[in-house]
Amino acid sequence: MSPNLAVLFAALAEDLSFSRAAARLNMSQPSLSAQIKKLEAQIGFKLYTRAPTGVTLTPAGERLAPLARQLSLAATALKDEARAITAAAAVETIVGSCLPSRDLAKIISINEQFFRQFPSLPLRFTHDSTHNLLANLKHGDISLAIVMAPFDGTDLEIQSLARLRPQFLVPAGHPLSSAAEITPQVLSGVRVAVPSRALHSTWFDETMAPLINAGVVIQEAPDSSGEALLEFARFSKTFVLRYSNATETGLGNLLTAHPAVGLPNAEIFLVRLRNFFARGADRYWQLAKQYDARV
Repeated sequence: MSPNLAVLFAALAEDLSFSRAAARLNMSQPSLSAQIKKLEAQIGFKLYTRAPTGVTLTPAGERLAPLARQLSLAATALKDEARAITAAAAVETIVGSCLPSRDLAKIISINEQFFRQFPSLPLRFTHDSTHNLLANLKHGDISLAIVMAPFDGTDLEIQSLARLRPQFLVPAGHPLSSAAEITPQVLSGVRVAVPSRALHSTWFDETMAPLINAGVVIQEAPDSSGEALLEFARFSKTFVLRYSNATETGLGNLLTAHPAVGLPNAEIFLVRLRNFFARGADRYWQLAKQYDARV
């Protein structure tokens, strides 16, 4: 028995009228009649008899009608689910990040793979603080979030993205430009530009405490991206604290980079809501996992 024919019979059995069933199915009455006759030929017995007021089901038709109705409902549910999956695939994947993606080598690689493997799936990045990103994630405004520890991981799936190490950028020619590493204590009384507290207030307070306790004069930079801090250091000739997980290049002869001893690392994570599924976001999540398996 053809499932399509069973669906047509279910409509006829419900309406007991060829005209009403045909209208509901958006087909002509003769076409519906021909399809029902085709079904009867397949199963080998009559399903209905015509009556002055419409259609009367035969005993065999009465037995098959509930099953045909179940099949019709299942077909409708299948179509609805297929539409939902198709719609989810087209939904834009929005990744909110506490840092510009260019500051994270891993994210640059994942983005390149995503665009190469899934060119039809839209992807967009937004930038905000860790606090706001987690709120946006729980409200459904973004698909994934790149956040900095510490944070509340309740109801979240979490995977590590990067461990950024602190370093001081020192103007060339300064006595400390030849130091192998720099502690907060040797910078007592020195003005140091640091990432903005808006990036992550809890992290900021914990990280700046050793500097403040050592007498360092901290100045929040207007832009916390690695590139902006580098430019700030070049043109202001000020000490700068920044976080990086890459081998330092491109400093030229104006700056030197030195490990910042006694300051905590910055731990960066990719997070999503538990039991959340959208095709683009899931593909991005899996690419991040695969990246860890390769490196």
